[in-house]
Amino acid sequence: MDKTMISGARALEFLGQFDFIREAGTEGELAAAEKIRKYLEQNVSGPGITFREEPFSFEELLARVRVLLRRSTPDKADTLTVGDLVMQISSRSVSRGGKQIELSAKEFSILEYLLRNRGTVISRTRLEDHIWNYDYAGGSNVVDVYITYLRKKIDAGFDKKLIHTVRGAGWVIKEEP
Repeated sequence: MDKTMISGARALEFLGQFDFIREAGTEGELAAAEKIRKYLEQNVSGPGITFREEPFSFEELLARVRVLLRRSTPDKADTLTVGDLVMQISSRSVSRGGKQIELSAKEFSILEYLLRNRGTVISRTRLEDHIWNYDYAGGSNVVDVYITYLRKKIDAGFDKKLIHTVRGAGWVIKEEP
């Protein structure tokens, strides 16, 4: 596999293929961790990334992958837009139709993630994993609550809604024609 083909999202997809890790127990975790270590060493190595030869815990592997994911930023644009919604990453400002919108840190992160993935349906699990953390158990309606907050701030008072629900799948941010 070409090293340019692996990204943070692809690394997560790769790790997601190891469903047997949850069922296999400690020995299975170590075997899977070794397979994943070899894969990452071959495909995701770079400056400042080291891989240990001796066995390590699965938690350590996940921590290392998290660091890699934080480092990779596929879309480094400072200004993200969809329709008349404009987000300035460096100044942490958001406006729609020229009107400034105040967002909490979580709301800003969720909106940024949606904008960086505009046109793509984002599931609840994907948002939980990206915005909260990989250890977050989920099971609550916290994502729904924050999406509701964002809709009130982003879409209220505008004829064209930008945040759309895709039943049974998640949410997408896009401009409707």
